Amino acid sequence: MSQILKSSKDCSRPCERGRLHGLAPIRTWIDNKETGQLSVFDSRPGLPPGAAKVCDIHRASQLQIRRWCHGEIRVSLTPRYEPRKHLRLVPGGELPPPLIRVITGAEKPFTTPEDRISRSLARRFKLGDRSSQVPGYGGLTRKTILTRHAGRVLFECGAISERHCGITGAFLTGTVAGSTKVALQTVANYSAWLIERVRKWVKHHVNQRAHVFGVWEPQKRGALHLHLCVCSLDVDGIAYLLHMFHDYWRALLIKLSNKSGVDLFKKNNSKTWLEDTSKPWTGAGWLRSSPAKYLAKYCGKNARKEVASAVYYPSSWLTVDYATKREAVGERVRVICGGVSVAFARSVFNQAITLAEPVADNLWQYGNPVFAEDKTEIIELSQDNLERYWQAVIGLLDTSCIY
Repeated sequence: MSQILKSSKDCSRPCERGRLHGLAPIRTWIDNKETGQLSVFDSRPGLPPGAAKVCDIHRASQLQIRRWCHGEIRVSLTPRYEPRKHLRLVPGGELPPPLIRVITGAEKPFTTPEDRISRSLARRFKLGDRSSQVPGYGGLTRKTILTRHAGRVLFECGAISERHCGITGAFLTGTVAGSTKVALQTVANYSAWLIERVRKWVKHHVNQRAHVFGVWEPQKRGALHLHLCVCSLDVDGIAYLLHMFHDYWRALLIKLSNKSGVDLFKKNNSKTWLEDTSKPWTGAGWLRSSPAKYLAKYCGKNARKEVASAVYYPSSWLTVDYATKREAVGERVRVICGGVSVAFARSVFNQAITLAEPVADNLWQYGNPVFAEDKTEIIELSQDNLERYWQAVIGLLDTSCIY
């Protein structure tokens, strides 16, 4: 849902370099729903040939503030843009004043009906195709990566599950006993099928709502193993999962071996662990702290390096149950302040950092290697300070644009 909170008087300044050639600026308002860009550009048409390089970069400004439910706020300053062909441009004239737009909930990209029809047709399989050709359900998976967004989604789910259930839950780990290349590749090809069966098993034995989220991790030998958090207020159901997880995971791998025709317990050409009931190794224990802390090391910088160098790839490194993910997405807030001058955007950016320094648990900044003034500040706050800081930052945008 998108809405306009406030509009203030126009504060954009004409480009000084345009005045050198005696040309009046032509302002262009850019409202791109696909990228979330909300900016005003000052272009200079009809420049002499030698002045083309001087005004290639168009003066603009945009300030973005994003909030996630797990206590992270991101403030981004992008005072200079270079418009591209795919942006939807509206010619100048009577342009609206600088605007502050708030987007809550899911940020769905802007698509035309033709795009949606073509994408739906691309996902449909022909009548002659078998279900085993679908990646994750037997089909060969392509190379995938674990992004920062995936790690943020896990932190969101951890915050929501902790809000509803506290730390009542279990942390489950399932590994693969076999070491042959074909066994490891088979687990990767059926990664989505394995997760689907585990989630159905959890839903069947836990009577109350269960938050299920986790991540695949590659081992040094190349095998994938699953880390899963299950949070629920049904203590008896969680206790049953802890007691029976090893037997269920072993039975699931045996079923997959029969389904695919590959021995997932085969160590080498002369030995298999199929008759050993203690294989594969599994882990199951009660949560003793925040669920997000258990999965933090599997989504950090080192984890992304390990994923990038993995040999076998699941169809998706991340798994989250639909209800928890939908609740997390519904609490996201994105504020876009566009069409303001660079000085105002820089002033709000600096004040937001100043307000965060005494209350933030963690604070760091990274920039853009192309434009020096493109900066992003990441602020991590506790739930006690999150709402107060958010109201203070929004209050900065309500001030009038006076320079």
